[in-house]
Amino acid sequence: MAQLVNSFSYSPSQWGQFETCPRQYWFSRYGSWGGWEKDCPPLTREIYRLKKLSNRYLWSGSRVHEAIASILKSFQASQPVTPEEAKQKLLLQMRQDFRKSKDLLDGEIPPKGSYRFIEHDDQEMAIIDSAWKEIVEKSIAALENFFLSEPWEWIKSLGPDCLLRTDEILESIPFRTDGIDFPVYLSIDLAINDPDGLIILDWKTGKPSPKSHQFQLDLYAYYAVKKFDRSPDTIRTGAIYLSSPDRKVTLGSSSQTIMDETHSRIEKHTRTILAKIQDPLNGIADKEEFAPMPGAYSCRSCFFRRVCESSY
Repeated sequence: MAQLVNSFSYSPSQWGQFETCPRQYWFSRYGSWGGWEKDCPPLTREIYRLKKLSNRYLWSGSRVHEAIASILKSFQASQPVTPEEAKQKLLLQMRQDFRKSKDLLDGEIPPKGSYRFIEHDDQEMAIIDSAWKEIVEKSIAALENFFLSEPWEWIKSLGPDCLLRTDEILESIPFRTDGIDFPVYLSIDLAINDPDGLIILDWKTGKPSPKSHQFQLDLYAYYAVKKFDRSPDTIRTGAIYLSSPDRKVTLGSSSQTIMDETHSRIEKHTRTILAKIQDPLNGIADKEEFAPMPGAYSCRSCFFRRVCESSY
């Protein structure tokens, strides 16, 4: 079996992590590497285990996304799912997730496809039962809002063949910064072919924050231009906030200028990170190059807080 190599890659989420705290990025990308090996150092294994944790907000978003992807897949197969069926399935899944997380032994790495919540793993992060009930209720409401959303009406009107992407594929495009080749990863929640071009949408279960999500949408359009051979001016993008009572979506048009700006932004982000990595192709990065950015809020929500000597 070929040896795994921790070569450099980029994604919007990785940049967000680096921007929040470079040390957190190092723990996730480098400190955890090899933590699945039986003979790895105990600290490496613990960092890897912490990386595998989730929290209630990430969990909610992930399960709602998966539920919508399943609904769309059933629609494509001409086996439509009713809102009540979908909500009941999501509820049962989240109840099962909760029980499995609580039953996992301390120090055990959660199996693939299951969760261990930081709220169960770290006593300082524990929450009351009503908070768990609230996050489940919000997840169910978000799924209900999908069925009442404008994009769902578009999809039903256009038919199954309009669906180009439904959040089931991890995509990548090749990129090059300062002579270093690497993949840029992304996963498109929804891509729809309509008579006027391509519509790319991103489901959001948190609070509306259009400005913070625009780069992600621009990256999706950038990908579509390269992979689907689309002209930028035929692509429209938008975020739909499933937690909001306003279920309509505002679409923004793309352009060659936006494509050029997106390319430059990826280049700037990756150049910033690469400057701290000794060997990006072989995964060699000195922890001390990734200075921590301690803060009361960011440290408290960081999964690596218990292994970080600079934690606030």
